[in-house]
Parts: sequence; C-alpha cells; structure tokens
Amino acid sequence: MDNHYKDIGETLFDMGPLSTSQDKPSKKDKLRQGKKWFDKLVRRTNKQTNEQRSELFNPQNIAYWVLIAIFFIFYTHHVFSSPEKKNAVTRSLEILKDSLPQNPDIGFEQRLYDKLLPKIKNANDFEHIALLTGFLEMCPRALSEIPSTMPLKKKESILSSPYGERYHPVHKTTKNHYGLDLAAKKGTPLFATAKGVVIVSEDRKGGYGKHIVIDHQNGFKTLYGHLSERFAMVGDTVAPHQFIGQVGSTGISTGPHLHYEILKNGRPIDPAPFFNLKYSVIKKKFNL
Repeated sequence: MDNHYKDIGETLFDMGPLSTSQDKPSKKDKLRQGKKWFDKLVRRTNKQTNEQRSELFNPQNIAYWVLIAIFFIFYTHHVFSSPEKKNAVTRSLEILKDSLPQNPDIGFEQRLYDKLLPKIKNANDFEHIALLTGFLEMCPRALSEIPSTMPLKKKESILSSPYGERYHPVHKTTKNHYGLDLAAKKGTPLFATAKGVVIVSEDRKGGYGKHIVIDHQNGFKTLYGHLSERFAMVGDTVAPHQFIGQVGSTGISTGPHLHYEILKNGRPIDPAPFFNLKYSVIKKKFNL
C-alpha cells in the first residue's frame, strides 16, 4: 500500500503543487500529502475503492441509463412546455435528420425514380424503354411517366390498322400510318395512357376531327383522334387511366374507331409494344 501511495503522491506532484507553502516540499512531504489526499478521496466514496464502485457511472452500468432517462424526461417536459420551444426542437431534429448518414432503404425508390427520368427522356423507342424493365420493376410508379397501357379496354376494341405503311382507305394510295387504329363502337370510353397535361383539344372538319394531344413530359406525347366527345381541355392535368373522351368517326374516317399515336422526342413510334408494358412489369413484380 505504501508503494501505491508513493506512486499517487508523485503523480499528483507532477500535476501541480499541493501545498501553499513557499518552501519547496521534500520527497517525504510529497508522500505525506499524497497519502492525505488519497485518504480523503476514499472517505468520500465510503471507503470503497474497488473497480465496481469506480465504474458506477458509465454506459455499461444500468444506473447510468436510469439517470439519463430521468434527465431526458425532465428536459423534454420543460422544452415542450411552449410552442416556441417545441418549434425550436422540431427544427433541431430536422437538422439532425439531414446530418445523419442516409439509410439505403429509406428513399431508395425516390432516388431510383430521379435517376430513371433522364433515361426515359433519352430513350427513342420501345427497345430502349424495354432495357429499363428491370429498374421499372423496382420503381413501378415511373410507369406513370410512360404511355404503357391501352387507351381502350381490350375487350371493347380490336386492332383494325397497324402502325407503318398501309393502303389508305380514303385517299386510295399507299401512305405511312403514324399511329394505329382501334375499331370500337361509337361512344366507347377512352383513357389517358400516362399522366400529363393536355396541350391540344380541338375539333377539325378534316384530319383527326375531334382530337386530344397530351404532353407526358420526358419526351412522350400521345394523340387520340376521331373522337365523338372530348372531356379533357387544354391545360388540364390528367392521371394515368383517366377518362378523357369517347370513340367516334369525326374528321377523315370511314367508321367509328380511335386513331392513337405515340410521339417520342418529336418522332412517331409504334404504340403497340407499349400496350402491355405496365401489365407485364406489375405482373412480374407481384407474381400475379
């Protein structure tokens, strides 16, 4: 024990003088002062100098967390006692949340969605969109940006004229058909194939007759022609599958049908491959 006191006394002396005396203390005085200080410390801790007592207030001891809990309860009660303090704490929590490392599971779909949009915009045809199918399965809501369904219910229509070169039934000559025709009864409801904003809704005596054009952003536009009625006007924001009009035979037409076009970055492309895109992605994702 004497050697123990000796080590403590020398250590404390190196940290600073323990005496107010002007005389330089001897080595014996240093040991005596160190022993006196140590005995006082032992008395303050009820003469318990074992490791268990000295380690009482640390994170491994339950007493530590009990005291922390008591402090937290008191502090939160005090802080939330007024709206001003509550708002201050809310702001502090928001700052703390922003500073925390980002959890890869939180907001993953939003980050993927943001990365997909430029790729969708740069795609020029269905083949390029098809390359994104795996990502679309992880982020199905991106399908709302793409005309990925039929504009008419499958059971209520039939493909009467595909995309591409064809013999025009009115002009009696071979011409390019920049969309496709879906024959259906007059008045059959038709639906927007993706979300977007209506940029054209008008009635012409020739051409497409009553027709609607929707801008879906990301380079996609769709045209719905030869309608009998239009229920979406310029400036309207439409959602996927929203009812926008009815099949008719207005303009240059030989019978009731829907002329449907998809334009990608200003260029018409074949709409047919897009008809089952959403269905196939959702079916695979949810094992339907």
